[in-house]
Amino acid sequence: MANNRINWIDWAKCIAITMVVFGHIPQTEGSFLPFYICTFHIPLFFFISGYLTKTRPNTKEEFQKCKHSLIIPYILYNIIFYPYWAIRLYIDQGVGLSVLDYIIKPLIGIPFLQINSPISSSVNGAMWFIAVLLIMRLTLHLCIHTSKPLLYIKIIALFFIGIYVVSMKHKYPLSMTIEGLFKCMPLYLLGYLTKQYHWLEKVSFQKDSIGAFILISISIGATFVYRDSDCFTYQMIAFYIVLITATYGTLLLCKALNSITSSVIVNVSIGTLMIMGLHWMFIGTTNYVIEHIFSMSSGMTYSWTVAIIFAICIDAAIYPLILLAKKHLPVMLGK
Repeated sequence: MANNRINWIDWAKCIAITMVVFGHIPQTEGSFLPFYICTFHIPLFFFISGYLTKTRPNTKEEFQKCKHSLIIPYILYNIIFYPYWAIRLYIDQGVGLSVLDYIIKPLIGIPFLQINSPISSSVNGAMWFIAVLLIMRLTLHLCIHTSKPLLYIKIIALFFIGIYVVSMKHKYPLSMTIEGLFKCMPLYLLGYLTKQYHWLEKVSFQKDSIGAFILISISIGATFVYRDSDCFTYQMIAFYIVLITATYGTLLLCKALNSITSSVIVNVSIGTLMIMGLHWMFIGTTNYVIEHIFSMSSGMTYSWTVAIIFAICIDAAIYPLILLAKKHLPVMLGK
């Protein structure tokens, strides 16, 4: 199975999903590394998804692919997550809750793309990624089957950049799903264009290492501007510089690692959907246990160094489940 895979892409997916887990671990406020990672880790994942998107001849085939790789896993991971969500809801707000809160609102929230509202509740918040990815894939499919696909893709990317900037300027109260769509659609489309233009196909350890160092250095510098500037225009310019340079820099770093092969990296890459669907449960359960053992009232937070170790431990804890799913339940991996 691994022989048919692109090794540096497996590295990229492995690193990206670990960044996502790291970003969801509550950390000490003001730390630079979590801010830096959280600026681009989800857009990086969408870029990789766009890079790996394959065109299909008609909408029926595209929907069938989306059904198995996105829709069914989306439903399954919400069902699996529901008992944990219901228990946490009871612990946090147990008094005065009704059937509306425990059953009706989450049932509406699942098809409502994880949007919290007066009539819906997000069960597995991390699943907004799959909901948005479904919208992106269908949008790209429609663009590809126009007379000028690349032109429409570029127009849509610029449109979403504009709408995201406007929403940030006016501080519109967007749901995580809608904000994620506005922020990440351009990166998803950029990933697809990168594949079409063959920008990342050649692997060269020396060139990729130098390129990664330069781009990641630029992204770190731009992050300081994005975080500390009082000028909104500078913030937005710096934000998109971070997205592009950190994304390409991380991918070049993964290309530099291309000669290092590991079944662990391949399996984590295959299991990114499972890690995405389960990691919040692992983080929340661990924090709850620690908070009660040590009688902590203010909530558990970690230094970034401990958070890195914690994120790797969560990957490791889910790893046996990935191996089990590969053998018996490939539907859990979007297969």
